[in-house]
Amino acid sequence: MALSATACTTTGDFQPKPGQAQADFKQDRVHCQRLSMEKWENHNRLQADDSMHRKAVPASYRRCMETLGY
Repeated sequence: MALSATACTTTGDFQPKPGQAQADFKQDRVHCQRLSMEKWENHNRLQADDSMHRKAVPASYRRCMETLGY
């Protein structure tokens, strides 16, 4: 899945919450990555290629993570 690698490289400034298990943090990250890509694909009515991920995913990913308290 290209999204995982791309989103991680472009949005790596979030850290686990104090006392949060790494697995729970990863689950939240993956959730936000998927949600971000679904929004991007629905908005553009196509699947993004790797070059577009870097531009399209971070804003909605950031909003999702902030909503979850990061």
